[in-house]
Amino acid sequence: MTSAFFQRILWIMALAAGSFFVAQAQEYKYEIGGMAGGSFYMGDVNKNTFFKGMNPALGGVFRYNMNFRWALKGNLTWGRVSGSTEGLDNVFPLGAQASFTRDLIDLGGQAEFNFFAYSDKYAFMNTKRYPP
Repeated sequence: MTSAFFQRILWIMALAAGSFFVAQAQEYKYEIGGMAGGSFYMGDVNKNTFFKGMNPALGGVFRYNMNFRWALKGNLTWGRVSGSTEGLDNVFPLGAQASFTRDLIDLGGQAEFNFFAYSDKYAFMNTKRYPP
């Protein structure tokens, strides 16, 4: 992946974030957020070392609050994993070496249900600020 790819992703996230702001005093309906972290591989070429070959991972989350109880959420996450048997005791038959680098893209969605009506503004309607 090139830096042009990352620049496109950042532009898309910035445009999406700017398009959801509403300048009214009302209960918010949309939430948007980002995430950044790391990804690593555990498998045949890395059997027991956590965080070995750490690579970047980025993502975005969008939530639409339909009412006090229901919300729909979607996320898009990109991560890179890599591994190599070079210098390891774990070798393949005939001493073959293996290495790889892969990009992963995860697109997910879910529906959320709050057991108590959720809101931080409408306490007079018996809404809860922190539902289970």
